[in-house]
Amino acid sequence: MTAVLCWLLFCTTSVLAETEFDRQCHRLLPLADDFAKKCLKDAVPFSRMFYPSGGPSGEPEAFRVLFSDAYSDSHFILGCHIGARGNLTYVGLYYKTSTDPLPAFQSDQIGFVDFDANAGIGVNGRKQILIAVRQFVTDFIPQRYEARVRNCEDGDLEGVQPSADSTTLVRNPDNDKEWVYRFRPDAKAEVKPYDVFFGPGDGPRIWQVTGDVVIDANGALLIPSDWRQTACTKWQDVFGEEGIVQETCNLKPN
Repeated sequence: MTAVLCWLLFCTTSVLAETEFDRQCHRLLPLADDFAKKCLKDAVPFSRMFYPSGGPSGEPEAFRVLFSDAYSDSHFILGCHIGARGNLTYVGLYYKTSTDPLPAFQSDQIGFVDFDANAGIGVNGRKQILIAVRQFVTDFIPQRYEARVRNCEDGDLEGVQPSADSTTLVRNPDNDKEWVYRFRPDAKAEVKPYDVFFGPGDGPRIWQVTGDVVIDANGALLIPSDWRQTACTKWQDVFGEEGIVQETCNLKPN
């Protein structure tokens, strides 16, 4: 009886400790191959002309993207990215700021798709940026990044195996409004205020967006306060990876 109670206690503790990212990863990985096949047929096309350094000569970009409606009431959903040659270039988990299921969209509602598999759509007057945060790799789905972790492995905010050299972001124990960002253990710490949204921000760090913006495993978005202030008061409406910050402009930090 004691052994049974101990096993139940262990299981309960494990369930409570599971993050939203972990839960979604284990739910969605078994569905990835079927979704990838659907993606090859049904992904929504997006194209634009890219002008390097603002020069007059443009280069065409052509991608296709699709997002699954499986377990879609989460910050983490299954999605895919297809390159110009019609090949799978990324299948895996995407982060979005909302836990509402992603609405259906058409080509003219896609604001951007980039070479890193990030995407943005505008539907019903709302911009939603989707950040590719974890690659899935199977016998059918090719690996995109050799150096990065895959599937449901543990990863740090740079997408590689956690180590003593991992970049870290922790709350300042002397001031809970400040956070300590350290690129490497021997680098000088940057202590600065962060605005935190969509959760307390105490989950494991799983991804870093441009501008030292960090996503945690429970779906929180941690943004340097000065970066957010600039994005919300001085930028035009941005359809790009950094545009995810603007989704918080009308919200109050936690």
